[in-house]
Amino acid sequence: MKQTTLASVLTALLAAGSVPAMADPGPHGSPPGVPSAEALALIDNLDTKQQTEIRKILTERRNAEEALRSRMHGEREALARRERTEREQLDANTSQRLREALGEEGFRHYARWATNSRPPISRGGRGPSSSDAPAPPPPPGSARPR
Repeated sequence: MKQTTLASVLTALLAAGSVPAMADPGPHGSPPGVPSAEALALIDNLDTKQQTEIRKILTERRNAEEALRSRMHGEREALARRERTEREQLDANTSQRLREALGEEGFRHYARWATNSRPPISRGGRGPSSSDAPAPPPPPGSARPR
């Protein structure tokens, strides 16, 4: 009976996670997302031991969520660094191949053409009209000094 009551109370508390009393720190410095002892005292048929257990379980859950959020942030940053490195490698490889195929003078002409063929950047948040043909991307590495 006690386990069923405790399980139903936990379910109700987790479902009510957006209730302000649970989101704000309690009057005695309860951690965010964990109800204060006073709030738990309002639940019928819970003794002090069950209230303490609820607070412990919810605190552990909150800490696990924070650890997950921190780990995912680190993984996203690592992925962004990896993507940036691979894009730079692609740019360098493409630039080198274009230089080999066109020669230095031909590459400069291509780079100038590609840079001038970009659609203008609009200030109103609107892009080029749909009737404009898309311009080719600038040559990789054309903006970097060599």
